[in-house]
Amino acid sequence: MTVKKIFIISFVSTLLLPFSVSFLYQNNLSHENTNNDNTTKFTETSIIKYLKHQKENLESNFALRDIFIKSYLYIKQNILQAEALPYEVKKGKDGWLFLGNSYKSVFNESLGAINHDSKSIDEICSKIEKMNSICSQNNADFYFAIVSNKHTIYADKLPLTPIKSKSRFAQVKHKINNDSIVKFIDLSEDFNLYKDSTKLYHKTDSHWTSYGALLGTKKLLQTLSQTYNINADLCKFKNYKIDSILIEQMDLCRLTYQSTPEYQYVFTPVKPELKVNEPVNNMYKHNTTNNLKILIFHDSYFLSMKSFLPPYFDELHFFWSGFDVIKIKQIKPDIVIFLSIERSLADFESKKMVF
Repeated sequence: MTVKKIFIISFVSTLLLPFSVSFLYQNNLSHENTNNDNTTKFTETSIIKYLKHQKENLESNFALRDIFIKSYLYIKQNILQAEALPYEVKKGKDGWLFLGNSYKSVFNESLGAINHDSKSIDEICSKIEKMNSICSQNNADFYFAIVSNKHTIYADKLPLTPIKSKSRFAQVKHKINNDSIVKFIDLSEDFNLYKDSTKLYHKTDSHWTSYGALLGTKKLLQTLSQTYNINADLCKFKNYKIDSILIEQMDLCRLTYQSTPEYQYVFTPVKPELKVNEPVNNMYKHNTTNNLKILIFHDSYFLSMKSFLPPYFDELHFFWSGFDVIKIKQIKPDIVIFLSIERSLADFESKKMVF
């Protein structure tokens, strides 16, 4: 058999391999929602409809897809020394990874490459003010709390030097603080004082560490304590025992199928009054002297704050959702907090965000 024939047979076999093992292969990707029983049978009256269904089945159940993706990314990263998925994950300096532009153009925003006109800033501020107005109508005090992007705090770890320009976050903060009655809290306002000595964001994850979450919680409590009976002085590093556990794969590594272990910090309170009870029906209940009922609408950044915030209030209701007027009317809180990450300010420019 000639070399040419061997090559042809090998090539054809490679093409046919995924189809020949389709009935044996079960996709195990945790982020997929694959239905293994949806194969279209030859009972369709329309050939076009049948072919369309077969295309969808092939895209959904393509055998060995996971292996092919891993192989492709391995070759691209380790042999070609290129970024695996630059639109999703950007490689920074010293092993730092950052979200790419697929997430609300956050990378270009961090470089100062996006200009924001006054109209878009006004639109964002107008919606924040509307949330404040709705809370006032329901006898609740409103606070808009926001966390800086990892790109903003650790800009020195980005692969490129940012252009000096005023970010969307900076413009919104300035306008709200100067032209509005909304209580605006920059949870990361003091991060630059700690970022060099303490890792406030994970190197290979898109979220902050427990160190960052505790500092953000402290900033929130200090602001609330100006109006309410809250002992924000309890929120200190010294009041917690700090351990670390090694995580094999943080979220940015999972996106690119890399394995770069990183330590995650675990804070355990040393004072009994800081112990967090288990929540019931999205509510933490603690016996405090202030009798405050808090409602928080949040994103994934609140998950780390749940280790610190609940003991300071009698009731803390939390929902991973947008601003929900119905829940405000049902729960009747004293305080409503809308917690957001900097990049999510882009959502406020969308006409789909209505209250």
